[in-house]
Amino acid sequence: LATAPTTTTSTTKSNSSIKANIQKALTLHLKLNLDMFDDDGIEIIPPDLKQTRLPMKLNLLHFSPPVLEIEHFFSAEDCQECLD
Repeated sequence: LATAPTTTTSTTKSNSSIKANIQKALTLHLKLNLDMFDDDGIEIIPPDLKQTRLPMKLNLLHFSPPVLEIEHFFSAEDCQECLD
């Protein structure tokens, strides 16, 4: 019996969480406490604040040097206050 050859794809999925990747990128550059973020880089908001604002979200834009984006760092009101 002949069997069909198996193929593999060149893309591999990372087993590391977003938070772990950010911590690894920051290791040689900056000590940053990421305890307030879950493994997906989303801020863990206390229950009493959940209805008042969106959680911040960390995104690693570049590994070395590390460049982070923080979504929802400022609210719309904060942005307007800075512009005024």
